[in-house]
Amino acid sequence: MSLAEENGFKYVVMDETNEKEAFALVTKIFSENEPMSKHLQCTLADSEALFRPFWNEWIRSGLSIVAINTETNKVIGALTAWDGATVDNWGMC
Repeated sequence: MSLAEENGFKYVVMDETNEKEAFALVTKIFSENEPMSKHLQCTLADSEALFRPFWNEWIRSGLSIVAINTETNKVIGALTAWDGATVDNWGMC
């Protein structure tokens, strides 16, 4: 679902059509730039393992947004979110 388009960028709800590209971008940026990840020397594989359990919830929620460059049609940014009241407990109490 397209939310807005301006200045060469399109903002859409994250879904199956853009989630793989968004996952690659988010995990790369997190592993390379997030202060605690840098301090702990986390790898890209570490970040992927951290994000993978939550990723489907972030897509299913309809609250996560990606920014797409309209010229290249590439994902250039992502905001991940979910409604904590609707998340499965993932086996936790």
